[in-house]
Amino acid sequence: METSKSVKDIAEFFKKLPSVGSKSAYRMAYAALSLPKSDLIAFEEVLNQAIQKVHRCLKCGLLIDDEECPICDDMTRDRKTVLVVTDSKDVYSIESTDAYHGLYFVLRGSLSPANHRTPSSIGLDALMKKVKEEGIQEVIAVTNKDLEGETTALYIANLLKNSSCKVTKPAQGLPSGAIIEYADPLTMSEAIKGRVLVGKENE
Repeated sequence: METSKSVKDIAEFFKKLPSVGSKSAYRMAYAALSLPKSDLIAFEEVLNQAIQKVHRCLKCGLLIDDEECPICDDMTRDRKTVLVVTDSKDVYSIESTDAYHGLYFVLRGSLSPANHRTPSSIGLDALMKKVKEEGIQEVIAVTNKDLEGETTALYIANLLKNSSCKVTKPAQGLPSGAIIEYADPLTMSEAIKGRVLVGKENE
């Protein structure tokens, strides 16, 4: 007996989420359909509202609800330092450490030729424009400690190697393969405070 087409369709959408395989997607689909109809209708309404309201800040790329970005519009922040991440959720992880008080720039993922993520498609052109036009003095590349993340950090450093803007990254302390959102606040705080120049980590 084949699985219901409706369940299959729902599972296919869940499979598009990060780290969700086929079995997990089907479990989630069945769990969702087991909820009271009123809950499903409420979820539909919340999702529709998010689709209508959530957008990327034109200045930093952070996913926000309001027209004005609470970070970009905060004039008490250090406006000559930009911390670069590859996902909006990483901004909130770093904000929870209270170790950084500058601006942010959210890329659309890490460089990955295999997944067709090029410098322009992830927003590096926009980052370079921001650095130049706003006189940014330091870019902190807080990318995941995997091959794609490290490659992205090195690429940013190479783009800015002939400029007056230095490119740094969190100090050693984040283990190889570490995903930013899973780093504990204390480790992340110390790593940002002790940041080092990209390419000079072992000197």
